[in-house]
Amino acid sequence: MVRPRPDMLEISTSTSASSSSSSPERTTYDEDTDFFTAQRNDSESSIGVSSLRDMTMSPSREREHRISPISRLPPELLIGVFTKLSSSMDLRSCMLVSKTWSRNSVDLLWHRPLCNTWPNLESVVKSIQAPSPYYSYNALVKRLNLSNLNDRINDGTVRPFMLCKRIERLTLTGCIQLTDQGVCSLIHGSRSLLALDITGLDSITDHTLRAVSENCGRLQGLNITDCSKVMDDSLVAVAEHCHFLKRLKLNNCSLVTDDSIMAVAHHCPYMLEIDLHNCRQVTNISITALISRGRQLRELRVGLCNLITDHAFLDLPKSLTFESLRILDLTACHHLHDEAVEKIIETSPRLRNLVLAKCKEITDRSVLAITKLGKNLHYIHLGHCAQITDSAVVQLVKMCNRIRYIDLACCHRLTDSSVKQLATLPKLRRIGLVKCQSITDRSILALAKAIYEPGRQKPMGPSLLERVHLSYCINLTLQGIHALLNQCPKLTHLSLTGVQAFYLREDLITFCREAPPEFTEHQRNVFCVFSGEGVNRLRIYLNESPESLYETEGTMYDDREVEDMDTDQRLPGLMHATGLNDDDDDMDEVDGADGSQYELEETTEDLHCALALAYYSRSRFIFNLLTLFQQATTLRRGVTVVFRAKEGPIDTSDFQGWRIPMLSAHSHVSSMVTLSLEAIAKKPPDVSSTHDYPSAVNTGQARGAEGGGVSVIKVVFWIVGPFIYMSILECEDPSGVALADGVAVARGTSGKSGSGVYSVDSGGESAGPKVEELLAKSRKE
Repeated sequence: MVRPRPDMLEISTSTSASSSSSSPERTTYDEDTDFFTAQRNDSESSIGVSSLRDMTMSPSREREHRISPISRLPPELLIGVFTKLSSSMDLRSCMLVSKTWSRNSVDLLWHRPLCNTWPNLESVVKSIQAPSPYYSYNALVKRLNLSNLNDRINDGTVRPFMLCKRIERLTLTGCIQLTDQGVCSLIHGSRSLLALDITGLDSITDHTLRAVSENCGRLQGLNITDCSKVMDDSLVAVAEHCHFLKRLKLNNCSLVTDDSIMAVAHHCPYMLEIDLHNCRQVTNISITALISRGRQLRELRVGLCNLITDHAFLDLPKSLTFESLRILDLTACHHLHDEAVEKIIETSPRLRNLVLAKCKEITDRSVLAITKLGKNLHYIHLGHCAQITDSAVVQLVKMCNRIRYIDLACCHRLTDSSVKQLATLPKLRRIGLVKCQSITDRSILALAKAIYEPGRQKPMGPSLLERVHLSYCINLTLQGIHALLNQCPKLTHLSLTGVQAFYLREDLITFCREAPPEFTEHQRNVFCVFSGEGVNRLRIYLNESPESLYETEGTMYDDREVEDMDTDQRLPGLMHATGLNDDDDDMDEVDGADGSQYELEETTEDLHCALALAYYSRSRFIFNLLTLFQQATTLRRGVTVVFRAKEGPIDTSDFQGWRIPMLSAHSHVSSMVTLSLEAIAKKPPDVSSTHDYPSAVNTGQARGAEGGGVSVIKVVFWIVGPFIYMSILECEDPSGVALADGVAVARGTSGKSGSGVYSVDSGGESAGPKVEELLAKSRKE
């Protein structure tokens, strides 16, 4: 006998929490398969009806019972629909439709109450404190974020939230008026707390962390960045009671030592991320223990931990590899050498992000070890690693072709060869070349070119570059940057601080963003950073400007020229003595306040100070005067005094002269100065340059030098100087002299008469054939 079909379906009254639904368990199904069509067996349907067909009824019956089709949807589907609503006002409107909709949307609305403004916060507090609310709102709050009102939040403000004992994520970033009392009132009884962020609460002490250890056994994430009063005892307690801890950030917690870090390594086996940036009391044993025991560790940051040496990594177990480690930050770990980097690569073959900024001891050997990471490497920071050369960078690009971000700031040995190779990276989005002063427009044109896939003639598409940092790359011109702007449509950040072609142009700096207020006047004057809409406005302005925009520019380099035809690639100018702060994002923040002082041995650009004054500064000074030379109405000649016709071999392995004996340095420097004059002379062929040494001149150039040897030399010249010094006026005489009868035009350094660049000794004679032959050899090298 056939059983009659029921007239009306029984509507589900399940609660809104899908995880606690009383619906029978469904069989597994493919995500790509329609949920309803997948249920062949009627009994397996989650809505408890014989079939979908049974859910239909005649329009008259529907009007009679006043049940719309959407009201018959199960709670799981209603919640799925409501989760697609991004606006809290939309969710509130859904709550007002019916009791069923209200029950299934209230959780979503109160899961993370919006407390971004003071009126919103007051409204939330009023609902929580209501004497007889329709729902228990305090039990619905799972995530509480008060960081948007950080300057107004205090202990009294958070007191109403003491009733919310089911909070899972608590964010109090920057609420500096909070004390231990206010934070502890939120923590006590919060057994469900999974993540706590109290960044910047410098009044927090061990009392708060002890409360965390006693109440939050399920804690997985703890961020106490800048909580400088926290000590080891409380952190040890947290490690011993919160065994599920996965993420720990202790940035700038200066009182943290090995005791607490060792406790974390021993008691928290599920650790995924740990940040010890600027924890200066942490030593090798902590780092070795964290890596050895943290088999799931994915991210380790130990920047500015100055006590870390090679042994932190050389002491790792030989038989183990750490496949999970993806991110390693070793910023300013000055005592690391190539051996440590090689060990890191050997034990962590799947590293994706590697930061070695300001690890000044590493060389090409480290970079060649990094190439073993291959396609795994996406992010590499080698800023201030001044010993790195072109050959290592070229090999890195060939082996690791999936690099998306690379920073080579202050790697002053790099030239256009490196950047041209970097430009072939198909996924490159960000590149940092701050103070790579040997690069020219050739590098910029290479970056602007479309990327071609090997074996294909058609380009893969336009450049993907988004952020380019070129501050203090002094050889760049407006034309090169213009090409970069037009060929990189995704560019959103372009830093050109210290590039004269830009910061001296009033019409261009109008598109720059404002310099940070803490900058000195000099730093503000050279600041030139385009970001966001400023990049687009600059691109439009240059495209709409007439060709006369480039009248003051030199000829832009042609990428098809021979790569090494211009020696001026080796003429990095000595910048003002202010350093560059390579923060994560900007890399253009100047961190020096006084540009008038320098160290005798090494400048802030990592240059040999003596050679910087004799060669780099001289070349930059001459280069800057070329425009004035060209405007001269009569004699266009520059005379520079160094070591007359005493050119000698150039040590190409030590251009800066760190290892060259003092007695041999004069010939090294003399040749470099002469070759630099030849390179500069190619810009304005109508200006001649003379490398001279008429006699000893009392210039006072060494007045700022100190040291025992320098003092002795000063005494000697104080005694014999009056007998050998010549007049400064005689040395500076710029007047032209007509050739006497029988006197030929002087031979230049190239061996040709009247070539425009001359090396003249104290007798007024040109350098001999021996010097010409030596210079010719140096040009080829």
